[in-house]
Amino acid sequence: MADKRYIYLDTSILGGLEDQLRLVIEAPTDVVYWNQYGGYSCLHGYVEGFIMPILPGPGVLAELRDVFENVLGGHGTNGSGFTWGPGVLERVRAAVADIGMQGLTHDRHDRSWPGPYDCALRVDEDRLAVLDEAWIPVLTADGPGVLTWENSD
Repeated sequence: MADKRYIYLDTSILGGLEDQLRLVIEAPTDVVYWNQYGGYSCLHGYVEGFIMPILPGPGVLAELRDVFENVLGGHGTNGSGFTWGPGVLERVRAAVADIGMQGLTHDRHDRSWPGPYDCALRVDEDRLAVLDEAWIPVLTADGPGVLTWENSD
């Protein structure tokens, strides 16, 4: 078995890419992506898998940043006693639902392969305990994954 490769998803060093959402689909790839998340909590999340291209609706990242940076004040959700305020988790769910995946489909009977598909994401309700700024567990057409972006701190 090969050693795992760890890739830090800090795109701010690349210049101009810090305003992008990234989706990692969980899979046994020996490639582990990690990111700082949780606002001022400075947590580190790790997910093994592969990155998929996504199609965020207009304003999705701005909406997520508003929720975590302004409404929640950048303090993250993993502190003891955290509870979602009225309508806040619903805003996260709605923003995530406005994101689609784009990839390739393959049907051995369809000779037009490769073809695009577009499937909306949704928050993984079974993993709400780890949902935080820049680290949202999601369900995709290809299985569980994590939606991440540049942490605000």
